[in-house]
Amino acid sequence: MKQIHPILLQVCYNFVADYIILFFIKRDLFPEKKQSQIIKAAAIFSMTYVIWEWTTTGMSPVTRGILKWCSILALICRFFKITSVSLFRKTITVFLCYLFLMGGSVTFFLTYIQIDQVKAIKEAYKAIAVLFLSSGILLAYKRKQKQEKREEEARKNIYDIRISRKGKTITCRGFYDSGNLLTSRITGQGVCIITQEKAREILMPKEQQEVKKILTDSSESLSWRMWAKQFQEGMYILQYSSVGKKNAKMPGVMAEQIVVLKNEEVLVKTKGMLGISSEKFVEQNTFSILLPADIFEREKNRNII
Repeated sequence: MKQIHPILLQVCYNFVADYIILFFIKRDLFPEKKQSQIIKAAAIFSMTYVIWEWTTTGMSPVTRGILKWCSILALICRFFKITSVSLFRKTITVFLCYLFLMGGSVTFFLTYIQIDQVKAIKEAYKAIAVLFLSSGILLAYKRKQKQEKREEEARKNIYDIRISRKGKTITCRGFYDSGNLLTSRITGQGVCIITQEKAREILMPKEQQEVKKILTDSSESLSWRMWAKQFQEGMYILQYSSVGKKNAKMPGVMAEQIVVLKNEEVLVKTKGMLGISSEKFVEQNTFSILLPADIFEREKNRNII
């Protein structure tokens, strides 16, 4: 009975360690593998190691080492169905990286707390070390996975934009914002919101001055002179309300052409209103335009003004 206790501990901590290593190899190279397959493989790997540990005790260290690595490589090739040299090399490289991380961390932990007790207690500490380490790794991975998912979702909503107006054309990146419900009373369509810095590239010098005046005017009321500019100079006043702002205003200009592309494929080609904002977007370096919620419906409905 004295021998059963350390064997069970070995099975447990080897299962956890093998599962973590196989899990990360799956994530990096074999995403098609199912979670249940990883669990079964970890159990097989763990039992194989324990059998090796208890059946090769009387052998020389060299023979034991050869048998151990032959077993590991055979199990990896069998489980991941590796048939090419390049894939084998890549898989073993990833495996060794995670093995070094796992083994090095556990060894450091055990050395730090200076375990000199009997084997059973030492195995128990090993199990605790692996469990703590595995929990930390899984927690870090989950956080990274959520971050990658958010970034992936953001990338899906980013498009290439080409805007033409008064003989000028600019290209930039735009973010599709389903929450951008600002609608122009002139067109009856959603407004593309562009940063003031980017808008300067398609505005005439006089228009730039008018935009600056409107953006710096803190009064909530709109004078008749501002409304007159819509007819005289094509400078429109867009009113909106947001958090902390009531009856705010934004200058707007008409774009002769707004083209939305994804991977060089034209998704939308339309005309529309550009609202010019003095505020910087959160991801200023990623995009310069917020697309309205109805931008893709325009092409479907052929509702092009």
